[in-house]
Amino acid sequence: MGRRDDHRAARWAERQRRDTRRRDPRRGMWQTRLKAAGLRVELNDDGRFRARGQRKATRLEVTGSREGETWTWVLSAQNKYIPSDLSIVAETGRSWLTDLFGGQDHVIGDPILDDLARIQGPPDRLLAALDDTTRERVRSLLERDGAVSDRTVQLTVSTDAARPTWLSDRVLDLSRLAGRLAVHPKRVSQGLIRAVDRDPLPGIRTEAFRILMQEHAPRVPERLLTEARLLPLLDQLSYDALVVALEALGRVGSATSLPVIAPYARFPRGNNATRKAARRAGKAIAERTAPEGGLQVVPGPPSQDGGLALSGEHGGLSTAEDEP
Repeated sequence: MGRRDDHRAARWAERQRRDTRRRDPRRGMWQTRLKAAGLRVELNDDGRFRARGQRKATRLEVTGSREGETWTWVLSAQNKYIPSDLSIVAETGRSWLTDLFGGQDHVIGDPILDDLARIQGPPDRLLAALDDTTRERVRSLLERDGAVSDRTVQLTVSTDAARPTWLSDRVLDLSRLAGRLAVHPKRVSQGLIRAVDRDPLPGIRTEAFRILMQEHAPRVPERLLTEARLLPLLDQLSYDALVVALEALGRVGSATSLPVIAPYARFPRGNNATRKAARRAGKAIAERTAPEGGLQVVPGPPSQDGGLALSGEHGGLSTAEDEP
């Protein structure tokens, strides 16, 4: 009889303990906030915790483990549209081995973030995702020893609290950042155009336009193809993008463009397509700006593409060079 009474007492004590935990308003509020953040608790005992969930296309996970009186919490948000090779980690000093084997470190045009982080990944996806709000959130993440890699935004925090009140808010922050970094491939050009139009930093606007021309030249809207934007970039463009830029200069360029375009019309600069585009651009600009620049269009020596020579104050462009 005594053993049976002991078992009854133990079961009663366990029920009391469970009822007390259920009645604890702080515990109920904490789990309610986790549920609102999209997390479902899978494990919760005295030394371990795990919760998982999903918000739209972002998978969330929180794990906690206790060592003595200290809890270590690992929060992560993974989105399949973050490029697998995109990596943003705190810059902790670089050696020649890092430069040799660590991949290319991109300079995006934000002096603070460029100094704070080592940034790797597809340049067009990076610039499309890293608008000013996203960069601010990335800086905040790095300052808390977080990082972005393997399609995942992750943060590790140590605390004495078994149920930190800030946990659900941090998870939501990571979820939002993962969503901002997850630019769908079909929307990359839109993100770059938005950066060129709206970003407050001139370095970001310039780099975004260079990458837009280099990687997505056919999708560049006409309003962005201005002389001031195009002339400084000509030497940095691939042949296909250079043809687009020269054709645009033929439409919008002034006499100022002629001496810059001139070398591209002659061998060995560029290829046949770029040289032809430079000649067409030079002829169009000269005909349009002759009254203001004192230019005259005169017949040049014959060539396989037809000839054109310019004379005048802004001359020096001969589009009738013979191809070798």
